[in-house]
Amino acid sequence: MIKRLLGYVLVLGLLSLALAMGVASGFFLGLTEDLPNPSPEEMASQIQNLEEVSTLTYNDGSLIDEVRSDLVRKNVQLEEISPQIVHGLVATEDEHFFKHHGVVPSAILRAIVSQVLGGSSSGGSTITQQLVKQRFLSNEVSFERKAKEMLLANRLENYFSKEQILESYLNTSPFGRNNKGENIAGIEAAAEGIFGKSADQVNLPQAAFLVGMPQNPYTYTPYDSEGQLKSPEDLNYGVERMQEVLDRMRLENYISQEDYEKAKDYPIQNDFIQAESQVDETGSSTSQKNTYLYQQVE
Repeated sequence: MIKRLLGYVLVLGLLSLALAMGVASGFFLGLTEDLPNPSPEEMASQIQNLEEVSTLTYNDGSLIDEVRSDLVRKNVQLEEISPQIVHGLVATEDEHFFKHHGVVPSAILRAIVSQVLGGSSSGGSTITQQLVKQRFLSNEVSFERKAKEMLLANRLENYFSKEQILESYLNTSPFGRNNKGENIAGIEAAAEGIFGKSADQVNLPQAAFLVGMPQNPYTYTPYDSEGQLKSPEDLNYGVERMQEVLDRMRLENYISQEDYEKAKDYPIQNDFIQAESQVDETGSSTSQKNTYLYQQVE
């Protein structure tokens, strides 16, 4: 009798699980039924064709000025980015990045449970999902957006390599402001605008600081809207985030305990480049953006 009862309970449990999975699958498909099926070319256009700042030059190649833009970006290839940046990103944002196919099943379950219980459906996104949200979707917090994000992430990984996804993510992500007070995006503009060096030249603490910024770029950036360094108290937010990244790199065995100990106490504040003044000693603008030549060419 006990064996028979346990058998009934097992069968009932399996049937209930199958029913729940069927309902969940139907609900998921219902949310994504109106989602277009982009071609590889369309997806490539979205993740690879990123706008950069244009420059005006004289015939001899000397610079007149950069064209006015609300966002400064410089695109680079993955080979031009320090491996420490890549390792820090994977360790902090998506430790299973090289194993999954766009989504992590446990994250899907977590999103479903959270939505059923009335909580937020965000959180637990892979790097691929974050790229999809930045380039294809909005920041709306809803299960419908999360479902579309998961489906598009799976499609994206069908068409592009992990290296291409990492490269696009690092060229796309926002990084707050630089030492001119300009809004910046992409790892190269961030490395140049914060540390005055290319993304392939940063040391370990600098790499960790940069990696942590996209989570909350305007809180972690060292500069205000005028390009001036923030107060020491406000700079601590970015430093604490840097230490979180270093800790994740240590736990994922990307760096040794010795490297971690050295990097966590590194005085990163000394590496922030000073503000680049937009006015000269007389108080006049040093930019040529107000000249007749600039305006006519623009």
